[in-house]
Amino acid sequence: MYFGSVRFFKHIIYGVVLLIVTLIFALLFHTIRLVVKAEGKQAVNPPEKAPVAEIPPPSFVMETPSTTANNLTGFQLLYPTMYSKQPDESLVVDNMVYLTFDDGPSKRTLEVLDTLRENKVKATFFVVGNTDEFSKSVMRRIVEEGHSIGVHSFLHDYKKVYGSVDVFLDDFYAMYHLIYEATGIEPDIFRFPGGSVNSYNQTIYLEIIDEMTRRGFTYYDWNVSSVDTNAGITPARIERNVINGTKKYARSIVLFHDSSNKHATVSALDGIIKKLKKQGYIFDCLTNKVKPIIFKK
Repeated sequence: MYFGSVRFFKHIIYGVVLLIVTLIFALLFHTIRLVVKAEGKQAVNPPEKAPVAEIPPPSFVMETPSTTANNLTGFQLLYPTMYSKQPDESLVVDNMVYLTFDDGPSKRTLEVLDTLRENKVKATFFVVGNTDEFSKSVMRRIVEEGHSIGVHSFLHDYKKVYGSVDVFLDDFYAMYHLIYEATGIEPDIFRFPGGSVNSYNQTIYLEIIDEMTRRGFTYYDWNVSSVDTNAGITPARIERNVINGTKKYARSIVLFHDSSNKHATVSALDGIIKKLKKQGYIFDCLTNKVKPIIFKK
């Protein structure tokens, strides 16, 4: 008899085992198909990458139109706040005389200011690094009375100031800061100690000019000198130098000095102004809008 026999139960066991094995293989095959399908889909349409955060560009306290963070090198990196903005156009006025005074402030500066006020004339003062309270008060008076103030030099030691471009910038910044501290004015004009081209800066003056121009500052030399630095010069001689000098040019920048020993300059000033006025000249102070008179490079 087959049913209930040992052979019957063996067949049932074989059938169950075969069914289980078949189900396992079927499940495994189905799982493999799903994995392959998913991988194929991923290969065709990879998931989007997470967005990368933008890195902000470097920021500077001030940036000139032609300057970016990538091309600043060496001394250009010094004093990132020491910049100015040059005007789009330069002013040229014929028959104009610009009286300029170097090496103050001093007690002579007060006398010069008195003479200018009496004659209702404006002038320009390129100052040096006198840090006492009296000198600061003179700087304030210069500004308060409507004159221009500019950087000349802090140390006014030619050998030191022209030691390198870096040293020049150090000196300039010290004077720039002193003027700002005393007056609240950020000066945008300057005069080189000894003029833009002199025997002390022969090897570096072009670099200095390029750097100061890049920073937006305007420098002024002169075309008429009072020659008031000559030992023993008289007020009459100073007057002749200036009157004769201005006749040669349509407009003049006149060099004077107002350091403490320039008594002859003070004595000559009133007569110079009055004679030039009679000759039809007008006066004003320098600003960076005035086209510079500069020495040949």
